[in-house]
Amino acid sequence: MSAQFAWTLRQLSGVTSLRITVDDVPLRAPGVGAVQSPDAWPSFDPDGGASDAAALYDTGSRLELLKDDQELRVAGPTGDGSVHLVDPALSMDQRSVAGLDPTGNRLLVGGLGGAAPSTVLRSVGLLAPTWDRFGAVWTVDQAGPVQRFWEAQPGAEATRIAVHDLPAGRIVAFRIARDGVRAVAVVRGPGGGKVYLARIERTGDRPVVAGFRLIPTSTDDVVDVAWGSSDRLVLLAHPTPGAPAQPLAVDLSGNTTQSMGSITGSTIVSVSAAPKNPVLVSTAAGTLYWFTGFGWDSLGGGRDPAYPG
Repeated sequence: MSAQFAWTLRQLSGVTSLRITVDDVPLRAPGVGAVQSPDAWPSFDPDGGASDAAALYDTGSRLELLKDDQELRVAGPTGDGSVHLVDPALSMDQRSVAGLDPTGNRLLVGGLGGAAPSTVLRSVGLLAPTWDRFGAVWTVDQAGPVQRFWEAQPGAEATRIAVHDLPAGRIVAFRIARDGVRAVAVVRGPGGGKVYLARIERTGDRPVVAGFRLIPTSTDDVVDVAWGSSDRLVLLAHPTPGAPAQPLAVDLSGNTTQSMGSITGSTIVSVSAAPKNPVLVSTAAGTLYWFTGFGWDSLGGGRDPAYPG
């Protein structure tokens, strides 16, 4: 609670300190005094400290990293092609990797560049995994009429997560926010793909996903979603019926803040974003592009880029 107050109030230039009281008694949170600086609690950064992040991507047979426009080889089985992971996800500390096997029916987790990742979940139609700030990886399966949410802690099998108020339709994308307390989902129904914001409650032994709220957008159909920052999403969406899908930056009220345009002659199929980093996309033909601020530049072959988270 103290960290939330500090990170909220630090956005106001006139706030130089804060003091929290409960029934007129000063609250003394561990590590800070009764009077706190708004700059306290740096580890609770809602953007997750991802400003210097590398991006992980699939070459079609192995994983590579992309950092500062440089391609970096990944050591170990996932980097030499011995174990092929698709839809890769990089942990917030950039030390662990999760991904699906090529069938999409196994979730594997391991150290980036370490030993072969181990299977933590077997199901049908798993979605691309996503990491939270607490070092757990999440996914959703499509094994039956009831879509199930799963979380896997390091070194343990995945466990099912309770979900309340899930909108009708099929989930096609699910991403945990870097603050660890929110999530965003793309749910496809008769009217196309819609984007929903949800909260992650951690009052008991297991987290609960609840409170799904529609984010109204002017787009016709959302295909994919990424967290651009703590208060901005990047949607991959069709702006009008029949138009090519393109990335759009929107705030959490649904207002479009930037339209990035499509790529001539290519179909964009996935998007990834991170604070102070260029938006990355991949195409159906297996090519990576990054947004320069004025248009799209090719980065060569690759698919499903993923910044930490």
